[in-house]
Amino acid sequence: MTSRIMLAAGVALTLAGCGDGTGGGRCKSPIDPKAAQKAAAAVEPGPVLNADLSRVDARAATADARACVQRYAWKLSKSKEDTDLVAEAAVTACDAYIAAATQAEQGPGGAPDLNALHDANIRTMTRWATLYVVQYRANVCD
Repeated sequence: MTSRIMLAAGVALTLAGCGDGTGGGRCKSPIDPKAAQKAAAAVEPGPVLNADLSRVDARAATADARACVQRYAWKLSKSKEDTDLVAEAAVTACDAYIAAATQAEQGPGGAPDLNALHDANIRTMTRWATLYVVQYRANVCD
């Protein structure tokens, strides 16, 4: 009897982590893509250099972009399209977030080539989106 209860509890926790459990890949997307930015803003920085603030802003913007890509990749994963196409669509949907991350990464000194930096961010986010699509389709939520 105890083993049945433990098994039922394990199944319930597994299903709770992956949404309502109906159909494959019901992973929960991030609720608030700006949570990292709000947490960073809530910390009192004290006397820090501008470069340190730029790094915090860049990390927060990158976290926002990844949350957006994850949310759209999981939403679009239900389609029957090829994984690479779905990943590219998720990245395209989040281009504004990725552009904000690129601009934040530029920092106070600027970047020699902002287009190259943005292209690198697009490639990185496409890899993340591909991972999220495969993760969703495999029904692995974490």
